[in-house]
Amino acid sequence: MIFLETAGTGLTFGVQDGPKLKFKFHNLPDLGIWSAPGAPFLCIEPWHGADAIDGCSDAMGERPSVYTLQPGEQADFAYSVTITD
Repeated sequence: MIFLETAGTGLTFGVQDGPKLKFKFHNLPDLGIWSAPGAPFLCIEPWHGADAIDGCSDAMGERPSVYTLQPGEQADFAYSVTITD
C-alpha cells in the first residue's frame, strides 16, 4: 500500500493488549507498507517523493511529494521506532 502525502506524523503497529511498534515521522509525508508474498515480515517505509503519475510528466520536479533543495539549503527528515509492551 502506498499513501502519498497522507502518512501523518506516525503510526502504531501491534496486537491488542500486546507489544507494539510506535513509529514517529518528521517531514516524511509518504508511506509505503508492504511484504513479499509468504515473507515473515512487514516493511513500513516513510519517505518523501514518488514515481511519476501515469499520463503526466515524468520530470523529477513534477512528481508527487518531491522535495527540492536549492544550493545551500538544508532540510531535516527523520523517523523513530519505539517498542512498547
